[in-house]
Amino acid sequence: MLTIHQVFTTPSKPKLLLLHGFLGNHRDWSQVLNSLSQGFDVYLVDLPGHGDSGHVSVNDLQQLLKLLHLSIGANVSGPYHLLGYSMGGRLALHYANFCHQHNVDDILSLTLEACHPGLTDSQQQTQRWQSDQGWAKRFANEPLETVLNDWYLQPVFAELTPQQRQTLIEARLTNNGEALANMMTIMSLANQPNFWDLPQSLNYSVHYLVGALDSKFLGLAHQWQQHSPKLSYQVIADAGHNVHRAQSHAFSQAVQHQLEP
Repeated sequence: MLTIHQVFTTPSKPKLLLLHGFLGNHRDWSQVLNSLSQGFDVYLVDLPGHGDSGHVSVNDLQQLLKLLHLSIGANVSGPYHLLGYSMGGRLALHYANFCHQHNVDDILSLTLEACHPGLTDSQQQTQRWQSDQGWAKRFANEPLETVLNDWYLQPVFAELTPQQRQTLIEARLTNNGEALANMMTIMSLANQPNFWDLPQSLNYSVHYLVGALDSKFLGLAHQWQQHSPKLSYQVIADAGHNVHRAQSHAFSQAVQHQLEP
């Protein structure tokens, strides 16, 4: 089972389940917990190879989805709002599709922070697979600090200051390199189905949060909303790829506003 940390305030409050991104864990949400727990009973999932689920390994995506389903069922009673960041957002898309296909109706809404709906170009898929496999090989075989130093120099993290980058590297050194490599392979965007149409088929609202400084995902948010009008998106000022870290107050306000009854 996956470890799910529970932040209860009042059982009568709506439930909110959070999925962290690649390299993260439940502590990544610490800056928004106080605000979010004012309106929700919050559940924080540690994904395989990460945080307190570092010992957990899965063989493929279907096993991961079934494990997530069992873990949620064992820890969360009743319906809940689902929110995922980056890789966690893509997993949330996979899981929403899984629940839709299996007639599971526990999800009240879906909120996605800076995640990709899927590559539609075969050349891009090939390039992404080669890139992910290169990183996976490095995570599995090289000193973790060396790989992390290079990881956080990627353009998507360009808004980080040197101190912020170093803080993230130090926080990620507790992860298991081989387990990270496994998750990178399983969750590769190269193999992700096309979820551009998914919001239209779900019977609940789908929201998207993106930082104004995250040009790549800002463009994706606009394209996705044009493709699937049911999707709503909100741009958070002075934030890059990780909105909940860069602008925790604005992030929490946006989530509460989107999900209020």
